[in-house]
Amino acid sequence: MTTEHIAYNNNNEIRILSEQEHAIQCSDNYMGGIPTNKTKNVYVYNIETNKLLRTAVTFNTGLLKIFDEILVNAVDNVQRRNSGITYIIVNITDNMITITNDGKSIPIEKHEKRDSYKPEVVFTQFRSGTNFQNNQRTVGGKNGIGGKIAVVYSDEFIININNNGKKYEQHIYNNMNKINSPLISETDDSDSISLSFIPSYKLLNMSSNPMIDDENKFPSNF
Repeated sequence: MTTEHIAYNNNNEIRILSEQEHAIQCSDNYMGGIPTNKTKNVYVYNIETNKLLRTAVTFNTGLLKIFDEILVNAVDNVQRRNSGITYIIVNITDNMITITNDGKSIPIEKHEKRDSYKPEVVFTQFRSGTNFQNNQRTVGGKNGIGGKIAVVYSDEFIININNNGKKYEQHIYNNMNKINSPLISETDDSDSISLSFIPSYKLLNMSSNPMIDDENKFPSNF
């Protein structure tokens, strides 16, 4: 089921936007503002010296937002009781970001009210999730939006999950406009979830890919 949003264009004509279109055209509702480059003094961890250094860093607010949403998904797994998580790995290549953790992963089974598997529901259907309570907040995600924003602002988004003897792989393309059917197989690997994405730099108002800029290049693995 797709939720639609009503909007008006410059000619005062009524338009109906899909969730993806609304997230892109009204980015301030989801990202706190239009993605833009910003320079700020922050503490940066130097993996070579094992020290924190306060320095001026220029970053794109939209890229930081979608990276943070996927990282928070992994960190939230630490907060959940009996998650069993022992590591979170961030791997950055020339065009793709991958965040992996070995905590309790999403069950590989059909959703009770949707003809889709639960991982697909979690990452493609807005306002779906497990944390909508108004009690004291102990995890980062709450409103069933965050992870989907990363999918919408990505040219490609890949879900890899190992859960209870099953392996789930699914590719999503073109800002959530193309969702491939998942590939499901048996596996002996322990539970884990790995999320990979290629950001849509044009939608993020970026003229280039910072991960292939030698001056600002990220470490490949931390």
